[in-house]
Amino acid sequence: MNKRFPDNPNCMMLANELSKMFHNYLRIESDRRGINASYRPIIMRLMYEDGLTQLELCKRTHMSAPTISLTLQKMEIEGLIIRKENENDKRRTNIFITENGKKLDLKMRSIVDELDKYIFINIDLDKLNIAKDVLKKMMLNMESAGGMILHEKNS
Repeated sequence: MNKRFPDNPNCMMLANELSKMFHNYLRIESDRRGINASYRPIIMRLMYEDGLTQLELCKRTHMSAPTISLTLQKMEIEGLIIRKENENDKRRTNIFITENGKKLDLKMRSIVDELDKYIFINIDLDKLNIAKDVLKKMMLNMESAGGMILHEKNS
């Protein structure tokens, strides 16, 4: 194995290193293409769950409330999102992705698709599906063990 790791690295060490490499690649490629990489988690989440509140976005993206607030302000100015008062609860504001936001999502996804070509070389589909299942279970375990409490303290 590569000497950047101890002889027997644990799974979390490997997952953490992979995550850092992934995000670094996305940041570099986004910068090269003139895309603000900090928009990616918000855009991605709104593509799946359009109309979330700011607090819901904090929880789903694991970003702090001040970071979400500033990022949403910039995204609104750039025409990537719009805010609408919730029809049922006037105290709440829902955030929706615009057509320009959807176009940005496609650009961001193309960066991820390019990276996929390198990441998944020589990994068969069965093993990849097993890895996905294990990662999902790990995330659920962390949430049930209180991982979400950490996020809520930062909100």
